[in-house]
Amino acid sequence: MTAPTGSSAAAPGDDAPLSPAEADRLFAPLAPLGLLAVAVSGGADSTALLLLLHDWTRRADAAPRLVVLTVDHGLRAEAAAECARVADLAARLGLEAEILAADPGAFSGTGLQDAARRERHRLFAQALARRGATDLALAHHRDDQAETFLMRLSRGSGLRGLSAMAPRRRVGALTLHRPLLGVPRSRLRASLLARGEPWCEDPSNASPRFLRARLRALMPALAEVGIDAATLAATAVRLARASVAVDDALARLDAAAVRWHDGAFSIDRAAFRAAPREVASRLLADLVRDMSGAPYGPRAAPVDEVMDELHAVDAPASVRRPLRRTLAGVVVDARRERIWLHLEAGRGGFRPVPVTADGRVRFSGGLDVVVEGLGAAGAEGAVLEALGRVGRGDVEAAGLSLPGPAGVREALVVLRAADGRLLAAPGPAGAAFAPVRITVPRPGEAEAPETA
Repeated sequence: MTAPTGSSAAAPGDDAPLSPAEADRLFAPLAPLGLLAVAVSGGADSTALLLLLHDWTRRADAAPRLVVLTVDHGLRAEAAAECARVADLAARLGLEAEILAADPGAFSGTGLQDAARRERHRLFAQALARRGATDLALAHHRDDQAETFLMRLSRGSGLRGLSAMAPRRRVGALTLHRPLLGVPRSRLRASLLARGEPWCEDPSNASPRFLRARLRALMPALAEVGIDAATLAATAVRLARASVAVDDALARLDAAAVRWHDGAFSIDRAAFRAAPREVASRLLADLVRDMSGAPYGPRAAPVDEVMDELHAVDAPASVRRPLRRTLAGVVVDARRERIWLHLEAGRGGFRPVPVTADGRVRFSGGLDVVVEGLGAAGAEGAVLEALGRVGRGDVEAAGLSLPGPAGVREALVVLRAADGRLLAAPGPAGAAFAPVRITVPRPGEAEAPETA
């Protein structure tokens, strides 16, 4: 992830259109790209981004080919017409455009705006994959930085959550580019007004139903006491720099203290305790996020509670008494030498997952299982399931080694035939089950999902 630099394009005044020289400087990092998709909703910010990028590509010696992507969420009657207007604007500029239809089922439950963002990212990734590309330009600006900072502050976020959005970040299959992070919203609107270009207004942007809109309404009052968008955004940038340093330390702690056991993490308890609290807390939160398959890590407050308990039972450090807690669907089981993390089965246990052919299969949470050699074994009706207490006893009676305490062993994934025979187990014990083989790759190796 690229750390924000804190540079601002606002020197000429917050009500002035962006000049060609400013735009050239902001967009210069995009010049080497072959194809750049531009996410355009039809609102002022994304419309300004599209027009500024288009003008820049016509001036620049080298620039990417632009493709316009717009999403019809199907949540408002006006949405289809707004997408059509975006496509018309793209045609007027001589650019390819595609209207992407959201899945209505993506918006069930709570967290509408988060769900909408995840659905947009899914659609954008698919559209770019069809074109053999990954780069997407977004119109986030300085005011978005400030509002996001306040939103996360209200939720008790830690250092990472309070850090500024980065100008470039890899999120799943997408590479997100935000060239306007130093530009205030007012300058983007001024750029549209200067050329007489209209835009659409989404009423949800002012609806008190959403936290972002409520915070946006408070900004004028905050500015009166010196807490304006520029100050908040600059603070978020400074925190992002500190967060990068913590991430570097986290990577070193992970490499030195964390082991992956084909279905469970373990952490060297002494190294975990010796690490700075912020680094150890972030490691715990990241491992829980990856193991659970959640889009975000657990909230800071419950992580702090577990950290407090771990430090309490480690006093004095020579004692290291056991501790077992559940955090966001992951069991944290601290033993004398190592802290173990595995998925919680829940009251109903893990659901068996049918397997009909070799390949990668999602088992539960963030755990994928790679199955090989199933065809050679001629096994039909095979299922992936947790080993369980009885299965653990069978495997151990056969003299096969399994890692960790009993709860970890019982949560490990195995492959069984329809008649209950054990076809494969992960890790060193799996060698006894040739030709069928299963492996459980470490989860979370891709960068965490976007949270803004």
